[in-house]
Amino acid sequence: MELIYVKDVDKSLLYQGFTIKTALLDSFLGFFGKLAIGEVRQISILLNGNIYSGIRVINQNFDRNKYPDHPEMYQVRYDNMHGFLQALRSEFSGLYHYINEQMQIKKMMKERGESTPNIKIPKELKASLSFYTTDNPNIWEAVSITTNDFNEARKQISVLSMNESLSENMLLTDVDATIIEEPHFVKVRKLDRNVCLNLVNFIAIDAKFVVSKYPYLMEISL
Repeated sequence: MELIYVKDVDKSLLYQGFTIKTALLDSFLGFFGKLAIGEVRQISILLNGNIYSGIRVINQNFDRNKYPDHPEMYQVRYDNMHGFLQALRSEFSGLYHYINEQMQIKKMMKERGESTPNIKIPKELKASLSFYTTDNPNIWEAVSITTNDFNEARKQISVLSMNESLSENMLLTDVDATIIEEPHFVKVRKLDRNVCLNLVNFIAIDAKFVVSKYPYLMEISL
């Protein structure tokens, strides 16, 4: 399983699809392969155990004479009533409703002749969708990562973390204390530089907070 692409969840994703960023196009084509200009390839996407077919990847046929230096433009597209789109709106319901409300506000502002700023997504609603390869080259697996997911993981780490002196005191004062090793299954996703760059805007932990709260972490060498 290899990472194909990471997309921030925004209006485009929740309405019609998305365009592969130019900076990441070479990496994307390394997994997906090149399409002729105007060519469309059908793929399926696996999300939360459900497979959604009929999703299109297209190499857009824009005016090459008018924009001779523009790189090729690959887009992932789906219809407004597509099952995958409905699943995305359900998965990111809070963000979807927020964007809808903002669009209504922008519409009223435009009718009044007022300028309409771009929709800015609050930090607590930000999310990303990672796409991975599967055994079938025409089926991608989509995995969502939300701010709530990160905050929950951070909370669990905070609960489980303890400094060495506290651990030693517990062992010294409790004659029955012992260390028990238990096996656990965890789901691991492979992250590369592109994932980190896409996620850093909304899941990065303040370095000052980490150093002040968990100074022993600075002793770990990577």
